[in-house]
Amino acid sequence: MEKKINKVGFIRFEQDDMGLFPARIGIFGGRRTLSVSLDSTGIYSLKTDEGIFDGYEFQLADIYEEKDLLKFTFRSPSSSFTLESTWKYDEMCNIISRKDVFINTGSEVRIVNRFFPKIVFQSGDYSLYTQQCRWGLESQGQWRELSCGSIELSSRLGGWTEGGTPFAVLRTHESKEALAFHVIPNGDYLMRFSASVVSTMKPHCIFQYGLSDEDLEALVLPGERLEAPELLIQRLPSREEYSGTALLHRYANKYLCPEWKPLPVLYNTWLDVMGDLDVPRMRKQLQAAKKAGCEVFVIDAGWYKDAGNWTEKEDKAFCGKMKEFADEVRKEGLGFGLWIEPEFFSPTCPAVKEHKEFFVTTDGRWKDSARMRMDFTVPGAVDFYYEMIASLIRKYDLAYIKFDMNTTPGRDDTGTALYGYIKGIHEVMARLRKDYPGTVLENCSSGAMRTTLAELPYFDHHFVSDNANILDVLHITQGTALRMPAGRIMRWLTIASAGSFRLWPYPPEIAVIQPQNATWKHYEETDLTCGILASMLGVLGFSGDFASLKEETLSSIREVTEFYKEHKEVFQNGEMTLLTPPDSIDHRHGFISFLVSHRESGKHFLFLFYRNCDGASRMILKVPASPDEGLDKELLYKVIPRFGNQESAVAFTASGNELAADGIEIPLHVEQHGDFKGCLWEIVKE
Repeated sequence: MEKKINKVGFIRFEQDDMGLFPARIGIFGGRRTLSVSLDSTGIYSLKTDEGIFDGYEFQLADIYEEKDLLKFTFRSPSSSFTLESTWKYDEMCNIISRKDVFINTGSEVRIVNRFFPKIVFQSGDYSLYTQQCRWGLESQGQWRELSCGSIELSSRLGGWTEGGTPFAVLRTHESKEALAFHVIPNGDYLMRFSASVVSTMKPHCIFQYGLSDEDLEALVLPGERLEAPELLIQRLPSREEYSGTALLHRYANKYLCPEWKPLPVLYNTWLDVMGDLDVPRMRKQLQAAKKAGCEVFVIDAGWYKDAGNWTEKEDKAFCGKMKEFADEVRKEGLGFGLWIEPEFFSPTCPAVKEHKEFFVTTDGRWKDSARMRMDFTVPGAVDFYYEMIASLIRKYDLAYIKFDMNTTPGRDDTGTALYGYIKGIHEVMARLRKDYPGTVLENCSSGAMRTTLAELPYFDHHFVSDNANILDVLHITQGTALRMPAGRIMRWLTIASAGSFRLWPYPPEIAVIQPQNATWKHYEETDLTCGILASMLGVLGFSGDFASLKEETLSSIREVTEFYKEHKEVFQNGEMTLLTPPDSIDHRHGFISFLVSHRESGKHFLFLFYRNCDGASRMILKVPASPDEGLDKELLYKVIPRFGNQESAVAFTASGNELAADGIEIPLHVEQHGDFKGCLWEIVKE
């Protein structure tokens, strides 16, 4: 047959006697050889009650094509269902979105046990970059050879980023660029990269993804649709996994994030004394937070009676008078916020007793600690869940809600891999955003739980790790920036006074300490400026014992927070470029550098962090100047040292082309007894 070609962005499709396949994906070739196994053909792997379809069994019924968009429609052999595959290209970001849907066009119920879109690559020596997430050790990546077998990334019981993340980068040994794959989960997911070996050929790489098929038994009624998770295919400008962060952030801000609104500088009570909410102590923290320039005061866990029973304790914390304390907070000029974990219900809470039909047990192994969650397939459950949260907003006039997720939703007995459950959660969050636009919604995922691109439309920002150690936070930021817009990630600087303990060479009244991880069990001295700058790489937050800090320390913090608030849109809605490669969380020396760019305003901020006992007295950082990231080559920029710099650092003027070629020479502080330092430079067009 005559070869037919369709193209969208950097992907070219061809048709042969067997059907349609992607023949070219960027610089990577698609399946070319006919002498391969059946699973190495086609663009779907499907299992239904009618059988297994793993190659070219489907008839191509229609192709719709317009600029930067292709849509293919396939019919099943029995014509009982159709598959639609839509590919849309964004040229500015160099990203292709793929959306696939199973449609029951027959008269009978269809049972879907596997619905995996797939892409088959030609033979080659492939390597794969993936990330591991554990509590306090999030977004830690590594490269692995794909020489035989499979590498699978999957979520478990609703923890989309617990264990791994729905993100991978593919390259060959000789390729000069790479492809990144971002799955946007709509339930428990699976990503599988397989090396398919035939005879003496090098392995084909077969990439499949979709709702996890571990327990999948989805009933699709006549006329109904079952959607696969959306896939973003990103053509990276180099073979390094971190080379496309700015373009991903641009895409996310354009398509996935709601319209940006200024997000407040906050203080959270948790890493002061955890859930021990002593009101006189909180009043002291409130006054200190105000002096430091905070805009919202958030009460964390410890105020409520029980999981799912979001009423105040009567004998502890506020003793039923939290509304009065909220009024005190507002009187001081700050907004009032609360922590809740609304996806977890105790079986003894009033909501479960009154509406048993709305709940299912997620973990019944222990009789006294069974955990419940909502069943959003039951009529009325979505409205009940919405009102439970909305009533708190109204009662306490909440400017802020921190939604935590420490407990997984558990197995899904409906056989849809939590597809319906997540749909219900997202519907509620969308309604809350619409009805209460002045309330900031934080997605706190207990670190390794649920921080993915899928949550961007439903929350204002995301708290990715409980780890409060500044150097760890910087390494987590490096990894997370590869798959999330860094400006929507919240970090908190957690500090307290060293008290009477003398940390040489600093006098105790100005020395501050930070946790070594997520509690105060182990702690260490920290450089205040370094900590604040590290926390400014997105949404700025604070915790710890602020009341123990000296006035001069609070004044120093306020100086930076006021600068942050002045440039809030750049930090929260900008695009981040990693100027140094990501390091593992146990890397405790060297340099870490980021460039945050806001193309609309022409403002850029360069962050540099370094250990001052490593011996380097200066660092020269080249600033990218290209259409893809960074500065404009032709424009003239003023380069200004802002915070943490040495006295010898001076402002100067240079073109984008000069900054890309010659860089910025930054003098560094050198000291025998080392500490991590940070400095900030502003780059603004003349």
